[in-house]
Amino acid sequence: MKNITTKNNPQNLAEQDIEFIKNQMFPLGASVKDIDFCLKVAQELGLNPITKEIFFLERKSQVNGQWVVKVEPLVSRDGLLSMAHKSGNFGGIEVSSEIKKTPKMVNGVWEYKEDLVAKAIVYRNDTQKPFITEVAYSEYVQKTKEGNPTKFWADKPDTMIKKVAEAQALRKAFNINGIRSIDEVDGIITPQSQNNNDESLEVSAEVVDINQDLQALKTLGFDYERKGDWIRVIGDTYNKDSILENLGFFERKDSSGNLCWVKQVA
Repeated sequence: MKNITTKNNPQNLAEQDIEFIKNQMFPLGASVKDIDFCLKVAQELGLNPITKEIFFLERKSQVNGQWVVKVEPLVSRDGLLSMAHKSGNFGGIEVSSEIKKTPKMVNGVWEYKEDLVAKAIVYRNDTQKPFITEVAYSEYVQKTKEGNPTKFWADKPDTMIKKVAEAQALRKAFNINGIRSIDEVDGIITPQSQNNNDESLEVSAEVVDINQDLQALKTLGFDYERKGDWIRVIGDTYNKDSILENLGFFERKDSSGNLCWVKQVA
């Protein structure tokens, strides 16, 4: 069975792309060591940060009993799908969900409780049996410091838990080790969590994507206007069109008939 390898998935980023990634895709103050490590992981796995296949985010974790903050590479579900397709052995994926009873420890006693459970099945065209994972909502739902589900997990619980199931099944099927998806982990530090002293604010590929876009616009010297699901760039974009395109923005006419750069973010 052929797994994901660097040889199968070369990620040949141009030097200007690497500089753009260093300046726009990393948290402020990221160390050279962390940046080099994250870029190495992206290149080894053939994932492109510009197209949001992989993210580089600050995360709190315990090392030798102490809490430390490090920048870690976290793959998106779309990044895992990209790796599967590039392998040449991806035979498809099925995902479903249902309310079912799962074992839970309650006051030291195991009981069956109803939970939203997602099931993902990944097929490879070089194996006879599929790879199957099941994950429960209660084990992965991200919560605020008050203990309530964050916005995406409250508004789209079925979508979010399915993404976790898909990520685990894809990693299992293609032997993708040493990296997890952004929807599986906690302890991620965002600009909002720093400002609000809350380490449990929304953390998902969608939200991180928006945060990075807004930070990139500020770094480029642009103001922006956000209305609903849309971001509009304000300012002179001369000689920066290609950068905006890399960020997923495109030109369209506003209500006055003037061309402007916009992006739909949700």
